[in-house]
Amino acid sequence: MQANETLGQKLQRLRLTAGLTQVQLAEAAGVPLSTLRGWEVDRREPGLRAAARLAKALGVTAEDLADTVPIDEAGKSPRPAGPSRRTQTPDADAPPSATTKPATGKTTAKKPRKRKGE
Repeated sequence: MQANETLGQKLQRLRLTAGLTQVQLAEAAGVPLSTLRGWEVDRREPGLRAAARLAKALGVTAEDLADTVPIDEAGKSPRPAGPSRRTQTPDADAPPSATTKPATGKTTAKKPRKRKGE
């Protein structure tokens, strides 16, 4: 194990050493490609069964795969799950129930939702 190596870093190193692409490893381990990518960037960690399938596909033991350090000890900050979102702040002069359209900058009021029976 390399010093201060997270699970994601180790997965990526082992995958590259084995000469596998992310697609090939995901297929061999029976996991979605997006899930594998999330593990490699330390967004999430695999469960026990998935880790065992990964280890088998990489030709290592599950214990070898688990021999890593937590993200915070590796000097790496955890990345949030999911895609990054650009947040827009509502117009300060707009009423609380209004939203600003990004393309035009115009403010429009939201219509109240009708409930069943009304």
